[in-house]
Amino acid sequence: MAMLGAGDTARAAVPVMAQAFRLKEIRVTSRTPESRRNYAKEISEQYSLNVVPADSTEEALKGADLVVSATTTSTPFVKDGWLGAGITVYSIGKNQEMESDVYKKSDKFVVDSWLHCKNKSDMQRLLKENFLSEKDLYAELPELLSGKKSGRESDKERIFVRAIGLVNQDIAMANAIYQSALEKGIGTRLPY
Repeated sequence: MAMLGAGDTARAAVPVMAQAFRLKEIRVTSRTPESRRNYAKEISEQYSLNVVPADSTEEALKGADLVVSATTTSTPFVKDGWLGAGITVYSIGKNQEMESDVYKKSDKFVVDSWLHCKNKSDMQRLLKENFLSEKDLYAELPELLSGKKSGRESDKERIFVRAIGLVNQDIAMANAIYQSALEKGIGTRLPY
């Protein structure tokens, strides 16, 4: 897995991804060598995962089949050509992280909620420029989870998920963290 960003959101995504997928390695990149080294060290120790700092986005993406992009950048920095066949990209950053072609050239473009996601700054701009329309959308996450629409149908499909983050995702993540704490016997019980 490639992790683009080393902040709080990137840290919060790891337990969910580690529970959902068998991660052999996480390659992390960020703006500064120090933040990616710290992330790699802390996440490796905390979750017993092989986390390696990568010096560039392209290096982090090379051979990755899963990408979580969680940055605050205001400039797209991921090139479409860096994303190989069969990759799933989960973009949860504040602004546009992928160059615009990623939205169109993916085999499946998915959002968590069209109603909410279309109001993100990147989506608003792409819609206003008529580069993107609702017709480009393959599915919303609930349609995939309920089976109304198929998820991955081939190992060559490129899937791009642009997420705004909804409370249901927060609840799922909180449950994963809680279950992990129970299994490990850690945490603090609150009096209510």
